Amino acid sequence: MCTASWLRDGKRFQLFFNRDERRTRKPALPPERRVRAGTRFLAPLDGDFGGSWIGVNEFGLVLCLLNGYSPRDRDDDAPPDDFSSRGLLLTALIDSRSVAQSCRRLNGVEPTRFRSFVLAAFEPPGAAALVSWDRRDLRVTSGGLDVVPSPLISSSFRTEEVRRSRARLLDRMRRDAGDGSTQLHLAYHASHEPRKGPHSVCMHRPDARTVSFSRIVVDPDSIRFHYAPHPPCRGLTDTSCVSLPRSEAGPGSGPSPGIA
Repeated sequence: MCTASWLRDGKRFQLFFNRDERRTRKPALPPERRVRAGTRFLAPLDGDFGGSWIGVNEFGLVLCLLNGYSPRDRDDDAPPDDFSSRGLLLTALIDSRSVAQSCRRLNGVEPTRFRSFVLAAFEPPGAAALVSWDRRDLRVTSGGLDVVPSPLISSSFRTEEVRRSRARLLDRMRRDAGDGSTQLHLAYHASHEPRKGPHSVCMHRPDARTVSFSRIVVDPDSIRFHYAPHPPCRGLTDTSCVSLPRSEAGPGSGPSPGIA
């Protein structure tokens, strides 16, 4: 249950992300400078399973993960212990040096280990991929940034209805403003339109709510991760920020290590 949107402004790329979770989930660990296979990255960690839903590495590769909510998930009687946490897939890929390498490494993944998901990969300034797993087919679409729609939306409650409502809101906000901007995306992610509840981007339900807001900024020479461990409607003046200098991935983007 999440909403992601992205914005390219000249040479700057930004990803905005609301994480929606059940109220019974443990709090996440905030983003820190971490290392995997010699690659530095910034990511928060899930409090229950240790994976993540969003991250960026020193090469500027940005990954975000949303639950798929395929009907096959609902029809499956398999116990939860039969599946791996989807967030572990993101942390296993975060040391990739490019979108292309992350997609190659996915070829070595057995997707049946996971319930359905959507994974977006961005390599500013202009490459991206969208990966979807619906418990039957693993589909990978790669190309320019426009292969990833903005916004990306998942919801366990009235899935398609909520997706349409949140997408229409961003379209209307863009039309009214005549353009996209950082402030527009911040307002979108804090929005309670049409009313505070399950349809709003900043989501509030008796059993679940938006628990955090993330904003990743990738510039040619630097990377920043802004994080609020609370719903964005409470304000973003107290967000934390961690940063990394941006590194060159190098020719060929290195080898394609497997995924543990």
